[in-house]
Amino acid sequence: MKMKATLKWFRTTMVLGLASILPIVILAWILYWLYNLILGWVRPVAELLTIGVHIDIVVASMIAVGLIVLLCFLLGLAVRTRIGAFFHNRIERKLLRKIPGYTVTKEVVLTFSGEQETPFSSAVMCRPFGGNSWMTGFVTDRSRESGFITVFVPTGPNPTSGNIYHLPQSQVIELKGKVEQGIKTVIGCGAGSSVLVKEAGIRFDPSLTPR
Repeated sequence: MKMKATLKWFRTTMVLGLASILPIVILAWILYWLYNLILGWVRPVAELLTIGVHIDIVVASMIAVGLIVLLCFLLGLAVRTRIGAFFHNRIERKLLRKIPGYTVTKEVVLTFSGEQETPFSSAVMCRPFGGNSWMTGFVTDRSRESGFITVFVPTGPNPTSGNIYHLPQSQVIELKGKVEQGIKTVIGCGAGSSVLVKEAGIRFDPSLTPR
């Protein structure tokens, strides 16, 4: 018994340590990936700038970053014009949208950058099937005649696909001003949902558990 208790304590402690350090490792890996991605863009440009010119590689890298930012800005200006928008939409429709993940990535970036308004009026915690099972969703419509609320429940980590439910108010708790937080939890496969649960005031109800 003592050996089992010791092994259980050791295993629990290891899991706790892993849970503590894993988010840091994942964040470091993401930052490292972004660093290498940006470096992969900057390095070729910086090397071209140093050809035949006595420029320090660090200075050349800074100039390269500036040129990439300028290029993105100029592309944005071009897309804002009628002709640029026409060609962009055509290329996007014929080619880019066929690339897996392109549409989702674009919508997420535009939503978080503030360039695209989210179609959701508010985030909600809902239970389409009753009981103690709650889901994170977003209000997309309301029926004043029937009193039902239309809720879109995404399937993480993709916030653009999911299921649509028409629910009575009794099965929906609306969280005003929590749309962005709700989208973050969907993309993060539930990470950070404790904020929404606390805001909704949800508590486990033993009477709703089937016996």
